Amino acid sequence: MITCRSVSLPTPTHGHLYCRTLYVAEDAAELVTVEYDELGAVTAARAALEPDAPLLHEDAGSNVATDRTFSFGPVEQRFRDAAHVVTGRYDFPRYSSVPMECYSVIAQWNEGDGGPSVEAWANFHGPFSMVPVMAGALGIRRRGCGCTSPPTSAAASGSRRASTPTWC
Repeated sequence: MITCRSVSLPTPTHGHLYCRTLYVAEDAAELVTVEYDELGAVTAARAALEPDAPLLHEDAGSNVATDRTFSFGPVEQRFRDAAHVVTGRYDFPRYSSVPMECYSVIAQWNEGDGGPSVEAWANFHGPFSMVPVMAGALGIRRRGCGCTSPPTSAAASGSRRASTPTWC
C-alpha cells in the first residue's frame, strides 16, 4: 500500500506500474484502488493569502511562493513629507511570460572554504534578480552565486547583456 499526503497533477495519471510484461501490468492495474480525501480549495489570490487558507503545498508552510518587496531610500519619510498622497487598492492581473526564444542555464556547483557557491551561465536578461532567487532556492549565501549572460543573449527587442559575470 502506498499513501501520499496530497496529489496535485494536471493529468488523470496518478501513478505508474513497471512490470515485466503487459499482461502482468494489466493484472496489477486491476488491483489498484485509489481513494481521495477532498481538500479545501481557494479560487482567488487574495483569499489564498489568508492565514486560514488551505495550503497548496503543505511543506512550504505558506501559499506565498515569493515576496519581492523593493524599497529604495527613506520611503516612509517621503510619504510623510509629501504634499499629497493617493492611496488605493490596486490589483495586477495574472500574466504569463511566453518566451519567443529558447532559455537555458548551465551551472557549476563548487565546494569551497567559504561554503558552497554556484556559477551559472544563462541567456537571462535579469541576472541581478536571478542571483537572490537562485541563492534562496539553493540555500546558500548570495555572495556564493554568480550569473553570466553571454553577449549574444538578445531579447526580442534586440537589447543585449554584457558578458560580465554578476556576483552579488
